[in-house]
Amino acid sequence: MNRRQFLGAITASTMGLAGCVGSNDDESEVRTVTVTVTRTPTTTTASTTSTTQPSTETTATTDTETETTTTETTTETTTETTETPDPEEQTEARLEDTRDLLFEAYDDFLDGNAGDADLASISAKSSDFTADSTLSRLDDAFAELNAAEETATDDQLQVVQKLDSVGSFLQHVTRTQDALTEAYPRVESLLQGARNENTSKITSAMSNLSPAVSDAVAHKDRAASMVLQGFGEVPFMSGDDAKKKLYQIRMECQTLEAITDAGESFANAMEAISAGDDAFDSEDYNIARSEYGDAADELATAKQALDDASDHLSGSASSLETHIDNQNSYAAEREREAEQNAST
Repeated sequence: MNRRQFLGAITASTMGLAGCVGSNDDESEVRTVTVTVTRTPTTTTASTTSTTQPSTETTATTDTETETTTTETTTETTTETTETPDPEEQTEARLEDTRDLLFEAYDDFLDGNAGDADLASISAKSSDFTADSTLSRLDDAFAELNAAEETATDDQLQVVQKLDSVGSFLQHVTRTQDALTEAYPRVESLLQGARNENTSKITSAMSNLSPAVSDAVAHKDRAASMVLQGFGEVPFMSGDDAKKKLYQIRMECQTLEAITDAGESFANAMEAISAGDDAFDSEDYNIARSEYGDAADELATAKQALDDASDHLSGSASSLETHIDNQNSYAAEREREAEQNAST
């Protein structure tokens, strides 16, 4: 019997005799039970002290609390109020930008010599001339003008139109100049072929010269058809400068057209002379005489083409005319020889 059973038995046997002190419900209380047993003839008093040690069961409960931290991010949006620019002022700024771009285009045309030279200082013989940079600046200027037109007042629209006219003039002149500088080296090839009496070189030069001259004339005509206006809106070029340049490119185009026409006839004449020489050497004098006669007709046409044009290309036309005269003399002499031989 363990300690709890023993205490329970003692408690049960003494309930009616002595009662109990305390309550067995409270295990933490110390109980004292006194039992008195009387025997005859001897009386013995026994005191029994029972001490019940409390049984303490401890249950430890650990509650784990999980703390969730929520971080709130607050984004502050600051709205700045921007004043809408005045349309008239905005347009004026664009017009100023356009003037700057037009000047840069003009300066590029002159290879950075604006202020020291004018447009007419560049000619068909200016081999270093390039058009790309000038045309690119002009494209930017036209873009600014298109934007300015959207917000322009009536007075500002007049300025837009004038600046557009200046830009268009520069554009046509630049493209004309580009074609002229492409054509001139081909004139030199033509003259070289004439000096060497190289018929194939003359023909090759003419095939390259004709399209370049046609291109130059087309752009020149566009520039010449314009009403010159707006030059008072730019400080770097006057209407007189524009007229001077128009005269120059018109004369250069006229000279190149004459050289082209003369060159084609000259090439035909050289081919006829070559055929006449072959026939003469073969003693086919009638054919030779006919070929020399055809050559003379072509040379007369060539000379007439040059007589109708002024020479604005430093003697190029005059040089070709000299070769025409020399070949004409040769063809005429050979034609007489062929005729004499044919009659004998």
